[in-house]
Amino acid sequence: MIVNAIFILVVFFSLLELFCSRKNFFIFLIPLVAMVIFVGIRSVGGTDYDVYKLYFESIPDAIYSYGLGYFGLNYVVKLFCDDFNLLIAVSGMSAVLMQGWYFYKNSNKPTLCLMMFYAVSFIWLDMVLIRQSIAAGLLLIAADFFFRRKNLLALIFLTFATMFHEVTVVIAIAGVILYKTNSRHYIKILLVSVVSLWWIKIIVVYLNQTILHNGNIEAYLSEPPFISGSLLIDFLFACFIYFLSTNQRTLIHEKEKKIYQVIMVLGVGILLVSYLLPVMARLSEYIKFFYILMTVSYISRQEKIANKVLLFVALFIYCAVRLNVFLTHFDGGFIYSTYMV
Repeated sequence: MIVNAIFILVVFFSLLELFCSRKNFFIFLIPLVAMVIFVGIRSVGGTDYDVYKLYFESIPDAIYSYGLGYFGLNYVVKLFCDDFNLLIAVSGMSAVLMQGWYFYKNSNKPTLCLMMFYAVSFIWLDMVLIRQSIAAGLLLIAADFFFRRKNLLALIFLTFATMFHEVTVVIAIAGVILYKTNSRHYIKILLVSVVSLWWIKIIVVYLNQTILHNGNIEAYLSEPPFISGSLLIDFLFACFIYFLSTNQRTLIHEKEKKIYQVIMVLGVGILLVSYLLPVMARLSEYIKFFYILMTVSYISRQEKIANKVLLFVALFIYCAVRLNVFLTHFDGGFIYSTYMV
């Protein structure tokens, strides 16, 4: 109930924003603060929650290798206040603030971005994937610097992101390579990448069975091949918006079009990679921010208010269904709880 109540709040302010000629900081701030508080006072978040709590309790003798950045955050919080709930609050609230900042900076309808983000990623990314949520926020800052050609700052924030979630560097390197490469070579790159991954998987399986004997690696590699339904639906939705956007050639500039191309190719790549290695589907959380920006950009470019309203209604229906399907099917049903009561 509370999850949908917050969603309705975000929808309400998104609708107000739709009729504004310019973005309004206060309209954006209210739902953002609600989301920040919502994620900050939670007390559970999927199966990883107990593992991260055990990790926190083991500090300074970390029982797992979760990256220097995440270790440092745990260490500092435990040093000043030995409270795992505070760690969850700090990490979750910081992540949402960074993500919200990126939407506000890069969209003229940032509250609408929040609405879509809340439905397709927020609960999973910021309440369950604790380390990855922080890494995603840092990666967005790195991306902002990269697009403004401040490469040193981009590299610094990418390094920070990798210190929280190591595979962040994979999506970053892939994105930069595609951005710097002529789009005519994208199919070749995809084919080479997938074939290479297949061989790498075989090699890693052999090394783990003979030398490493790592239980986590074995669990990940032994998962049967499949494609996540939600991942496929989000990608197909993004494909539809991409098709509509590229038909408005006079309304999008070349840089924006190039970014969209890169995101779509990354989407295809993640689909293929996650089929071979299902855990890699989590990489899609990094590019969903750009799916969202592309969708909201298309809606905001409509000149007729009637078209904007119709598209808003369609997006609202998609988001409402997408959110509640996730809530129903996640790990037997997602239940929000807080340590405040």
